[in-house]
Amino acid sequence: MVTMSVNSRRRCLAVVVAAASTVSLPATVPQASAAGCEGTSCTLDQGSQGASAPAVPPAASVDIRERRSGDLYRVCLAERGEASGWCSAYLMGVADTLAAFGDGGDKGGICAADYTIEALAKTYMTWAHANEALLRTDMLAVASLAFRQRWPCGG
Repeated sequence: MVTMSVNSRRRCLAVVVAAASTVSLPATVPQASAAGCEGTSCTLDQGSQGASAPAVPPAASVDIRERRSGDLYRVCLAERGEASGWCSAYLMGVADTLAAFGDGGDKGGICAADYTIEALAKTYMTWAHANEALLRTDMLAVASLAFRQRWPCGG
């Protein structure tokens, strides 16, 4: 696990924000459907594919240009929580940013967050599955809500 100081996180955030403002992000990932999770737990089992696991075609495109939470959900589902995937990298950026705010005393951040990149996709997927009404909402807002509920700062 890599640890960074708050100042390092802020410098990295500035670079990410600058880069994100100049780049369009259509991600090419295996296509997946959230429909396979209805009535079941949407865990990201990397080792085996049980009978209830949704079938995932080998490769297709998930368009994330609209930045909806459902789009991020499909990317995460397709990548099955791989630490090297786009989903995990995006969620790590969200979590690290919120942790920097929480470490700085901002109650809008996350506090006492002990996470790994591998756990972030599972945290997001579980929360998003339980809150399907928000899948058309901005993906940053929903990921932030999921993490803020998981690692809240004091009231």
